[in-house]
Amino acid sequence: MDKKKIKVPTPKTRKTWKIKPVTRIKPSGKIYHRRRQKDQDQEMLQKISGGKTAVSVKGGAKLRFCPNCGGSLMHKQVDGKRRLVCSHCGFVFYQNPVPAVGMIIPQEQKIILVRRAEEPFQGDWCLPAGFLELDETPQECAVREAKEETGLDIRVRELFGVYPGRDDPRARVVLIIYLTEIVGGALQAGDDASDVALFGRDALPRHIAFASHRRAIAEYFEGEDD
Repeated sequence: MDKKKIKVPTPKTRKTWKIKPVTRIKPSGKIYHRRRQKDQDQEMLQKISGGKTAVSVKGGAKLRFCPNCGGSLMHKQVDGKRRLVCSHCGFVFYQNPVPAVGMIIPQEQKIILVRRAEEPFQGDWCLPAGFLELDETPQECAVREAKEETGLDIRVRELFGVYPGRDDPRARVVLIIYLTEIVGGALQAGDDASDVALFGRDALPRHIAFASHRRAIAEYFEGEDD
């Protein structure tokens, strides 16, 4: 039997995620307020580094000094790629993706989605998911995030898929998604979710955050045709 192609809507308009202005305290104790971030960064860099220019990295972050020894950073070809290298100790800053874990939690031929309470993509829906902590396994992360965001106790059944995440403004992500089942708890929004609800294949919300989530949702419902 031919599979029914599932179309998960891609939002046509997206709000831009921006860092909000903050108040900072200089080492001298003097308080100042950030103006335009780019101008502020360049001005402070000129004062601190004696005129050296900040080095931009993917995602908009700017690294100025080596996290190992404090030396200045420069671009060099390392392992076939242009990378940041410390001019003093030779430390190489490798930009690696961040591991995250998401869950497909089925119930009554529907799946559970949560509504994002925080940026990026505040107000959009997505699979329950979160970044992997240093001291936990991906399976433990799935159980923790499910409880925090949905109020449910879950059991990991099997690995569903691994997806690249290139549209999260915070970091490049490797998203590990598990197929899970409910073993307890009560459905309620928590942590950084403002709402939680069940959605069927023919009634998915229009605004679903992250391309990797949309792809996994589509593949799950397409697999239900088998």
